[in-house]
Amino acid sequence: MNLSQLLGGFLADKYGRKNIMVVTSFIVLVSLVLHLLAIYTGSLLPLVAGSIILAFSWLSTPAWNTLTMESVEDEKRGLALSLIMFMSVFPGIFFSPLGGWLVREYGYILIFIIGICMEAICFFTMLFFIEDTRVGWRKNSLGNMLLGLVPSSNTLRKLYVLTTIDSFSWGLGSTLFFGFLVKWYGYEEYRLGLLSGIFTASRNLLSLLVS
Repeated sequence: MNLSQLLGGFLADKYGRKNIMVVTSFIVLVSLVLHLLAIYTGSLLPLVAGSIILAFSWLSTPAWNTLTMESVEDEKRGLALSLIMFMSVFPGIFFSPLGGWLVREYGYILIFIIGICMEAICFFTMLFFIEDTRVGWRKNSLGNMLLGLVPSSNTLRKLYVLTTIDSFSWGLGSTLFFGFLVKWYGYEEYRLGLLSGIFTASRNLLSLLVS
């Protein structure tokens, strides 16, 4: 995931923010179709392929962030990023419980069909209505970009270390948390969706206020 974001930033500078966003949206579409195919066929191969392909969707994160910052005034960038993040997860407050209920009542096939339809809307919206903000690209090699990641400031080095530790602990805990709830307390999809919705709402409301 993190390596794909690093590559995504380089590609967004070279080929444009919009192009990377459109390509990664198509990648998500392909991944969802493969997951749906795995349900229909009962085969593990489409599931593994879809999961691997989905990891490349993180390529678009630097493009999203950069396009957002380049579309607003400097003093409003923090708020703009928070608003974009909030709006990107806001539907999850309601759709996570709804998705859990739909899975319980109708199964996973309907969820993936809905996901494919909504991602298709996003794909065509970005393709026809989003304008690129990149006006030029300063020629630079991938090697020079990697060397530029080494911070010259001692304060920035400490921030890198703290961020790495925090991301590791957060990623490990959040990844296993829902599995613990299922194994220890027998949580069903609807209850997991409700908990996810509450968590999403509280986290992003606080992020919006902090910005």
